[in-house]
Amino acid sequence: MTTIDHYAEPWIITGMHRAGSSLVAAFMQSAGVNIGADLLGPAPGNPRGLFENREFVEFHKAMLRTAGWDELGWGPSETLRPSDAERNGGSALLARNAVDGPWGWKDPRTTIFLDFWFELAPGARFIFVYRSPWDVIDSLYRRGTDAILHEDPLLAVRMWQGYACRMLAFYARHPDRCLFCQAETINGHPGLFSVALNRTFGTSLSFPAGPEVGTEELQSVADAQFANGKQTTGNLLAGRAALFTTHFPETVETFRQMVAIEKRQIPSSPVSVPEPAPFPVRQTFQDWHDIRTLTRQADALRAELAAAWASRDELQFNYSTASSLLKACQIELAEYQRLLRQMVAKVKILQHRMRRQTERLKRPVSDARTKGIGWRWLRSSAPVVVENAAPLTTMVYSGRSDLAEGIRPLIAGLAELANRHKINPEVICRDDGALRRDFETHGMAVAIRDDAVYTRMSMSLDYDAAIQMLAAELAGRECDVLVAFSLRAFYAVEAASLIDIPVLWFLAGDEGPGDVESLQNMAAVIRARVVRCFGLPYRLVVAPHLIDPRCWPAESVPGNLVAMPAAGHAAEFIMRYVAESRGR
Repeated sequence: MTTIDHYAEPWIITGMHRAGSSLVAAFMQSAGVNIGADLLGPAPGNPRGLFENREFVEFHKAMLRTAGWDELGWGPSETLRPSDAERNGGSALLARNAVDGPWGWKDPRTTIFLDFWFELAPGARFIFVYRSPWDVIDSLYRRGTDAILHEDPLLAVRMWQGYACRMLAFYARHPDRCLFCQAETINGHPGLFSVALNRTFGTSLSFPAGPEVGTEELQSVADAQFANGKQTTGNLLAGRAALFTTHFPETVETFRQMVAIEKRQIPSSPVSVPEPAPFPVRQTFQDWHDIRTLTRQADALRAELAAAWASRDELQFNYSTASSLLKACQIELAEYQRLLRQMVAKVKILQHRMRRQTERLKRPVSDARTKGIGWRWLRSSAPVVVENAAPLTTMVYSGRSDLAEGIRPLIAGLAELANRHKINPEVICRDDGALRRDFETHGMAVAIRDDAVYTRMSMSLDYDAAIQMLAAELAGRECDVLVAFSLRAFYAVEAASLIDIPVLWFLAGDEGPGDVESLQNMAAVIRARVVRCFGLPYRLVVAPHLIDPRCWPAESVPGNLVAMPAAGHAAEFIMRYVAESRGR
């Protein structure tokens, strides 16, 4: 056990709960006493705050719980015996909170531990705040937050007596370290209190002056503190005082002793003990009548509350029903929105088809249309020059990066056509690899996009609607030709087929109808869509020179499959195919 030497003179403000110690703490704070940095906030009966240091309050509550006492400060024995660990904890608490200059704390529970704190801080100054037992008990009942008093209302009397006896016993041992004061004295005569305090402890604290509590803030604390006391007047006060005189004379005598001590310490204090009076029979019957009236009103309120709860259940049911209907409507609305998007996509596709059909009807018959191309399985293609071809909007979809080497002639052909202003290429890659670099080397800008259609296809989510949306996008861009690379671009090929756009689909030698290994991770319905793409009309599938027969079995080779054009012939190859496609 240790003591705090340099900071051993704290101001300790304590007393029975609801006795007015919050007002005294506020008054001491106004005089420059530091009562803590972390103070408890407002509480029932103390709207301006409790002015209690949270650390000290929690420390006292923990000690009470350890001893089996109620946190309000009532227990099975007369005394508590703190452990060495608790003494060390108290010393640490003092060290943490002590500051240069006047400091202290306020907590009614300190009354239970007076000797404990005096042992740790022998220079401490104790301000004992008290009120009459009937005023304190009336305030406790009005607050109504103490469960232990709901179970045994008479416990409030025994608790008041216990707190008062502890203060009187400590005063008998250390009279020079204590000052008794009723909160009403500070509220009505703060000057008397300040003079007595400085005289008793040999200090020179400067308090607010005036006939009332000095500042507006202090006055608001006083108003809150004595709001209940203002209602305990007249016959009602006399009746409760007589009740104590008749049934608890020892409590009245204890109160009389504290008043006598205050009279000695503050000679001009106006406090007094009411003179004995006859038991107020009429007031007793009035209380009886009022209790029954309040009981009847409480029963009516309980009935109203039960009806309100029943109405609440009905409202909750109605709310739940309405919420379910709302969710159903939202789902239905989402479905209508999805259908609307599909319809818009279909309208765009039809508009595009109508525009292309109108162009075909206006176009004169060309040699390419009358002669036909007659594509067949070839190792090379002879150069064919198509004159007077209009600039083409070309959408390029690419997937696999390792195709770059095999399709370099085609990339060069696209770049040549772009430089000759024959096409306006728009290149979209799904990854950032060799294919993108090859396009950019030839001067064509590339956009990286993780296509939402492919994502929806991979998740098997509304694939048809996604394809229609992509087709509408291609139609909106007024795409003239689609160039697709790798098997994974099949969805772009299918979307282009919906709006009759010519497609050049370039595959590796190991990609084809027999490429089961590449397709096995797809859902069965998606695999079927991929295979279907190989047979789409007016589509040209071009394979590199090295064909893997396992991926291109003879029975599955489409009739529109030709070999990669020779280097230098790619541009004519592309234009010839587009011209042929337009002529069909």
